[in-house]
Parts: sequence; C-alpha cells; structure tokens
Amino acid sequence: MATPLFAPRPLETASIVAEGRVLDAVAARDLRGTIEQIADSLGISASHLRAAISSLGEIGWVEATYQGDDQLWLCLGDDLR
Repeated sequence: MATPLFAPRPLETASIVAEGRVLDAVAARDLRGTIEQIADSLGISASHLRAAISSLGEIGWVEATYQGDDQLWLCLGDDLR
C-alpha cells in the first residue's frame, strides 16, 4: 500500500467552493483589493477567502502579496503560469 503524497483532510463544501472561485478568478486575471473586497467580488466570506489563499498558496497554485493599506494582490503561482 502506497503512502499518499498529501494527507487527506476533511473539507467543507464552502471551502471547496472558495478555493475553486479563487483559482478560477486568478486564472483569468490578477486580483487586487482588500480581503473584504475580493471576497465580496467572489461571493464568499472573508474567512473562507483567507483559508483558500492559505491552502492554494501551500501547494503553489496561488501567490499572495500583501501590500500597504490592507491591499492584497493575488495571482497564479509560478507553476501554473
């Protein structure tokens, strides 16, 4: 029996939706704004956006750069460009 590369983790439906929306959006264009602005534009909560950024960032699919004035810049990770 092979050991999985990544340990499975239970996901909530809302987390899966948030990750999908973030990935779809950054595939089309870079996103800039506050956490709240980006979350509103994607139709998800700010907490789910934070979790999605963390999860997608860990695997290198999304890069997040925090800028001044609470601004955030999201783009595709290097592996997906």
